[in-house]
Parts: sequence; C-alpha cells; structure tokens
Amino acid sequence: GRLRVTPDPAAISATPVPGPLLREHLEHWAEVYDWVYGTGEGRHAEDLDLSGWRDSATGAPLPREHMREWIDRTVELILESGPRTVLEAGCGTGLLAHRLHGSLEGYVGTDVADTAVERLSAAGLPRTGFVRAAAHEVDSPTVRRATDAVLGPGARPDCVVLNSVTQCFPNLDYLAAVVRGALDVVADGGTVILGDIRHSALVERHFTDLERARDPEAPEEVIADRVRVAITEDEELSFAPEAVREIVTGFHRPVRISTRARTMAAATELTRYRYDLVLHIGAPPGGRAEPPVEYLPWSGPDRLVAAARAAHAGAPLVVHGIPNGLVGASPESPGPLA
Repeated sequence: GRLRVTPDPAAISATPVPGPLLREHLEHWAEVYDWVYGTGEGRHAEDLDLSGWRDSATGAPLPREHMREWIDRTVELILESGPRTVLEAGCGTGLLAHRLHGSLEGYVGTDVADTAVERLSAAGLPRTGFVRAAAHEVDSPTVRRATDAVLGPGARPDCVVLNSVTQCFPNLDYLAAVVRGALDVVADGGTVILGDIRHSALVERHFTDLERARDPEAPEEVIADRVRVAITEDEELSFAPEAVREIVTGFHRPVRISTRARTMAAATELTRYRYDLVLHIGAPPGGRAEPPVEYLPWSGPDRLVAAARAAHAGAPLVVHGIPNGLVGASPESPGPLA
C-alpha cells in the first residue's frame, strides 16, 4: 500500500508559538531572501532594489519600467483610504516603504530577512521603524515595541499591508492566522491589504502559458503533462477571494471585502494571474447601513449597458462572472477574477 503521512496539527500551528514544521518553512524563506537581497543583483538605486523579481518564463529580470508601475499602483491602493499610519508585514527591500513614508505620520515594516531589516534601518527614513518578524507576529512584543515607538504608545495602524508575501505561506491555515492577526491589530475604520495574490483558479492557465512560451511547437498532450507536473511541484500558495471570505466570516469585528484586479499598461504575469484584496474593518462610514445591492450575472456587454443605465438612479449594481480578458485572446475568454 501507499504510505500516507499526516502531520501533528501542533507541528504546523501558527499561534501562539509556531510548530516545528512552520518554523522550518519560515526559516527556509528567510534564508532564501537573505541570500537574494544580499546579492544586490537587482539594486538599481537605494529606493529601487528589484532583487528577486524575475520573469517566470525566461528567468530574466522583470522590466524596470513595469516594476515601477507595479509599485506605483500598489502605493495608490494603500493610500486610497487615506491612512496616517501603516504596518507592512513582509516589507522586503523597501519598495513601498521608500514611497509611503513621506505621505504618512508613521510606518513600521517587518521582514524575516535580516538583510532587509538591517539595510532599511540604516537608510534613516523619517518616521519609520523596521524589525525582524514573520507575518503572523504583527501583534508580538517585538512588533508592538516598534509600533509604540513610531506610531505612538498603544496606537493601532490605520492600514496593515501584506503585499506579495502570501505566496510564501505554507498553507491556508497559516493564511487564516495571519489575516485574523492583522484584523485584530488594525484600527477601527482601517484596512488590511493583501496584495499581489496568486489566484488559484488561474494557476493551471499560468503554467500552461509558461510551458507554451518555453516550447511553442510541443504537442498539447505534452504541454498538459508538463503542467500537471508543475502544479504538483508548485510550492507557492495560491487562493481565490472566497478563501478569505471564509476566513473573515464570523470574525468579531465587521469586515467588508473588495476584490481588485491588477490593472497596468503591460499584460504580464503580475497582471494576468494575480489580484488584490482590500479588507475594510468596522461599520461603513457614519454608521450607515449598507445599501441594498442588485446582483446581475454576466451575459454580455449589451445587457450590461442597459442594466447600468437602469440602476443609475437606484440601488448599486454588482455584475459577477465577467470574463477576465487578460488571460485570453478575446474579452470572451474564461477566467473570472472572483
């Protein structure tokens, strides 16, 4: 028969103390990024260190102009709600920190890579603090000391950011622990932003596109076999928005979720297969009740225009099931974002 190994739940627990398998997983990623950041291979400027950002198909560094736009869109998303203070878990080389701190009263960044924390601490950015901590440790004594020092004693951040880090998480249980921890520490009326998420419904399409780009002449069955192997060996976490909706269901604080597509000028893997989630904490502004919403399934652009006109003076309209044109040759190609 086949041997099936079931790990002890305590070995993979995230809180209050990480189990041994989780510690090993986190230490692995810390070592990886310490090495990547230490090479400085993608360090174009003090505020533009793109080390580790490579095209999955070719292995070449992603275009600098595309990464600048990716950073700008992320900064816009974070500042959209007008936060005064930000806590970023997984700050990396400071691509966001360098651009956010000037618009904030306080910013604290955490990362598992010592190299990143030491380099950003030495940069002397005003109203910032950087500490070594994992994503599930946003309410740890180490992080609290940093937020107390930078944001004020006992202050909660207006926004908690986890951008381009969830792919390094070991599983959905860890994701749940991290999300709930972030929701616990953020201020009332604030936001938790999960950015640059790999969409589980698009993983097969992504790997198919990668294999086809690498070997355009390969038969379909060969591509399909390679994709199956790639999915089996894939070590990075991917999930759909529904996974986070399940995580926040029944949470002790009101949470509203907004799903965002990654919209940029160029269509690359960072826009085709990834998305953002904005979690709004607390009741709607002014204590207003959510207005009634009409839901309409996608059935083509003609009906959409008519429905939008009819709803203009009435209840908000949500159209669901709109095909994702980024992952197909035409707007009618499949691949919903939510």
